[in-house]
Amino acid sequence: MSIFGFNRRIKNCGKNNQIKIDKNIKCAVDVKGDNNIVDITAMKTPNPKKINLHIYGNNNRVIIKNLETGNITIDVGNYTGINNSEISIDDNFACVKMKILAYQHNTPIKIGKNCMFSSGISIRSGELPHVIYDLNTREDLDKSDGIFIGNHVWIGENASILKRVKIQDECVVGTMSVVTKAFDEKHVVIAGNPAKICKRNVLWGASAETVPDIKPEEVFENDK
Repeated sequence: MSIFGFNRRIKNCGKNNQIKIDKNIKCAVDVKGDNNIVDITAMKTPNPKKINLHIYGNNNRVIIKNLETGNITIDVGNYTGINNSEISIDDNFACVKMKILAYQHNTPIKIGKNCMFSSGISIRSGELPHVIYDLNTREDLDKSDGIFIGNHVWIGENASILKRVKIQDECVVGTMSVVTKAFDEKHVVIAGNPAKICKRNVLWGASAETVPDIKPEEVFENDK
């Protein structure tokens, strides 16, 4: 089944796929596989919202709630199908331009609420169809539990987020950073290649007016 309309193209080549995308989103969607779920909603504002989505495989889920603004490209698999992956973005997500590459079976990519991403952001969960093995043990080195980004995280321009990454709530990722591992601290700035914590005890807001005028000890009382 294919649906074509003004600023909308949805191609569904498979069985039992469920595709639901708000009409105020400009989209190009191509699903090749079975039992996939796509559910993308957007805030009713004039902010531009554009989704380019390709799914190659079975039993995958792409869920975006109340997209505020953004130009997002999502590839689930390529010419090699990917199965049982999950991509979820929670409420009020805003970005300039980003791409998500889900190239690993059975692997989630989760982004929390109220996050703000700049342009040129890349999130990649694996390397399939390419594989990397340990020379001695032949262990697959491309395994990952997934990528997890917490609530109210700001990611700077041209940053790369790779497999095994965890970023906690209220963090900032610096411009052109390459994040390769899990971080367990909130309220930190993560930057560099490879990225590391370069500043602690930070708050951020979309504008100066959004940062509350309170003392640091009040902010971090619950983190002690």
